Amino acid sequence: MPDAKTHRQDSIRYWHTPVAGGMDMLYADCVAHRFARHAHEEFVLAMYERGAEEFEATGKKLIAAEGSVLLIPPCIAHNGQAAISDGWSYRAFYPRLEFVREVSHAMFRNNVQPDAMAIRIFSDAPLFGQLANVHRFFLQNVSSLDREISLVNAIQAVLARVFPNAEARASGNENKAVAMAREFIHAHYSDPISGNEIAAAVGLSLPHLMRVFFKRLGVPINVYLISVRLGHARRLLRSGQRAAAVATEVGFADQSHLIRRFREAFGVTPGQYVHDSVHAY
Repeated sequence: MPDAKTHRQDSIRYWHTPVAGGMDMLYADCVAHRFARHAHEEFVLAMYERGAEEFEATGKKLIAAEGSVLLIPPCIAHNGQAAISDGWSYRAFYPRLEFVREVSHAMFRNNVQPDAMAIRIFSDAPLFGQLANVHRFFLQNVSSLDREISLVNAIQAVLARVFPNAEARASGNENKAVAMAREFIHAHYSDPISGNEIAAAVGLSLPHLMRVFFKRLGVPINVYLISVRLGHARRLLRSGQRAAAVATEVGFADQSHLIRRFREAFGVTPGQYVHDSVHAY
């Protein structure tokens, strides 16, 4: 428990993001704070970066320590306080049950029930690293589609860990849905489109569409969208438009976003591309 020698101050951020139909997120660095007994309608998915937290749930005392991942299903009452004098810090997602069910349904063939899961504490470095990185990714200036894709992949990793023996769902013949998704992307590439918008346009859940899209084309939906935007950007750059105007026209957040994506894909900046195109032999 905290003592008089501790000088670290509690710092808690708790906010809502519209991604995945709406989801709360949290980052907390705590020493003295005690979370009163409460429950969430959503899952709790927490990654412990420092120290350890002690909490009570389902009549048991549990401790989640540095490097671990905590999973609490919806409506399970719990509290929380420091388990050591220096407290603890952690990041957390609170994904909706409906969203987790969508991911599960796209992954598994048999009747897996995500809401029937027990509280779990995982000591799994790769899983911890993936989830913590996704949480940090959400704090960057990235698109809703990129956030949605990263979150679906993270939830898939958790479900694969919880249900290691569940039978994977085989892909059906969804070529029409993939074709419709491509048409939607090409028609709206300059807009800030989300994964749920694309999925709704083809009549599939986003996790299902992600799976069949990748199987059919070998590329994630968000990477395909970036490729379409970059294709239009190259054409506009060759026509003489400035990079700042091109970035806005094709749907990137700003010029720096265009430059970063252009360099990642082609190894050069838009300026270098224009220069070398003009001076090509």
